[in-house]
Amino acid sequence: MNTGLSKKREKRLKAIEVWIRNSEGITFEELLIRCQDLGNLEKRMLSLDIEFLRDTGLEHGPINIVCEHQKYFIAATGKNWQYMDMAEKEKATLPLVFSLLQPYSKIPSIAKVMQVLTHEHKLKQKAVKELSMVISQKTPELSDRFTEMLTMIMICISKQVACEFNYYKVGEYERTSARLVSIFPLQIRIYEGRYYLIGIEVGKEITEEYLRLFSLDRIHNNRVDYVLDENEDFISFNWTEMVQISGLTHYFDHCIGILRDWYVDKEPSLVYRWFKGWPASLIEAVPIHSSQQIVQRHDGAIRIQLNVYNNAELTNLFERYGENCWEG
Repeated sequence: MNTGLSKKREKRLKAIEVWIRNSEGITFEELLIRCQDLGNLEKRMLSLDIEFLRDTGLEHGPINIVCEHQKYFIAATGKNWQYMDMAEKEKATLPLVFSLLQPYSKIPSIAKVMQVLTHEHKLKQKAVKELSMVISQKTPELSDRFTEMLTMIMICISKQVACEFNYYKVGEYERTSARLVSIFPLQIRIYEGRYYLIGIEVGKEITEEYLRLFSLDRIHNNRVDYVLDENEDFISFNWTEMVQISGLTHYFDHCIGILRDWYVDKEPSLVYRWFKGWPASLIEAVPIHSSQQIVQRHDGAIRIQLNVYNNAELTNLFERYGENCWEG
C-alpha cells in the first residue's frame, strides 16, 4: 500500500479501481459523477487519479487501464496483468486453455506458458477449474523420453537442420531390422493420439513423391540425433522453401486420416455414403471431412458427398458404423 497518499485520496482511488474493474466499460463523465459522492472533484484530479492507478496502483501494483470508444476498462494484456484483471468471459474460458495445454505440459515451451499463467499472472488452480472442461484425447501421457525426442525434432525443424534415427517398419521390432533414416524434418502431425513426422530423406529429390511419413512410436529407443557431414557440420535446409516446393501445404487436403500412398492416391474422388441413427447425428454435427456435403435426407437418414481419396483408410472409417452406414 502506498503510504504517501491521503486517506481521502486513497479511498477515492480504491473506489475508482472497483468501478472500472466491475464494469464492461465506464466513461470519464460517469466516473466523475460517482466521485462527487466522495467529495467535490475536478476533472484534472480525476485524470491524475487514473494515471496514478496506471503507473503506480495500490496493493496489486500498476493496473492496465485502457480507454476505447471513450470508455475505461481493465485489460488483461501486457506483462503486468493478473487474474483479477480479466473480464468474466475471459475467466470463464480459462479451463479450455488449460485443457488444451495439459497433454503437452512436459514440452518446455508449454511448461513455461503454464508456469507464467499460474505464477506470474496469479491464476490459481481453484479459479481455473480444470475439471470443468475436459478434451478427450486418446493420446497417452507422454513419457520423459518421448517428450525429449519430440522436443529434439522440433529443435531440428526450428534450426532447419537434418536429423536421423533408427526406424522400425510396421510389424518389425527386432533391433537388427531397424533402418537408419536421415531426414529433413518438415512437420509433426497428431492423429487419433499418435504422433507422426513428415519429411524428405536426405539425398532424395524435393518433390511431393518423396514426402515420407514416420510414426514417432516406431523410432528405436525414442532417440533422434543431428545429421553431421564429413566436416562434422549440421546439414542445413530452407524449411519454407522445402515445404513450398514439396507440396506439403496441401498434401493431406483430401485425406481421411493421416495415410496417403502418393503412387495410388493421385486425385480425390466423389464418394457418396448413407448414414442413419446416431452416426447420422454425429456426422452432421462433426463432419468427416471439410469437403462433406449433405446431398439427401430420407426418414432420418442422410446421404453425404465427400471429395477425398477413396482408399483403405476411408473404408475402415465407414466400417466403424456397421449397418448404420451403407453405400449409395
